[in-house]
Amino acid sequence: MPFTSALTDALPFGELLTSAPTISLTDLTDLICRPASWPAVVGNVRVYLDDNHLTKRYVETMVPAFRAQFLAAAGW
Repeated sequence: MPFTSALTDALPFGELLTSAPTISLTDLTDLICRPASWPAVVGNVRVYLDDNHLTKRYVETMVPAFRAQFLAAAGW
């Protein structure tokens, strides 16, 4: 599926962000999909459990990236 077919350009929670500008979002989309593809395997780890769930193992590989973005957003 093309990247543009799966994701919208509109910011999620746009209204909330407008009314509460101190809220930060963490976006890990780039760890799940590439601009032109949705790889089923990344670094020898299966990405998808089914059509809308990630495997536990793949999510575990995303923890360092999530932690870094979360801590940066929290200012810690």
